[in-house]
Amino acid sequence: MIKKFWNGDVPLVISYWVVGVLVSFPVGLVIGFLSMALSPHDGGLGLSKLFLTGWMVFISFGVWRSSDKYWKNPKNQGRKGWAIVAKIAVVIGWVQLFHYIQISNISLL
Repeated sequence: MIKKFWNGDVPLVISYWVVGVLVSFPVGLVIGFLSMALSPHDGGLGLSKLFLTGWMVFISFGVWRSSDKYWKNPKNQGRKGWAIVAKIAVVIGWVQLFHYIQISNISLL
């Protein structure tokens, strides 16, 4: 299933809503807890940035590739806008991640 997702062989609706949205919530929680446990000296910020970036790469490739296949599928004529919306959401996700990384570098002293 992981390989199918990575290659974009999972339907766009599953790639985006199930993996990109629903699975991301518990993954984010696990990343937060693991980061705090493994790197308590900085509140887990360093590891959380690394793990979140890795997760973002994974879901971005899967959703983007699934979106490409959705776009190319002749059965989706007239509904190709969903492929564009999914890609826009991926870009917005990266903007949010970079913003998180940037604001977490600001000292709270």
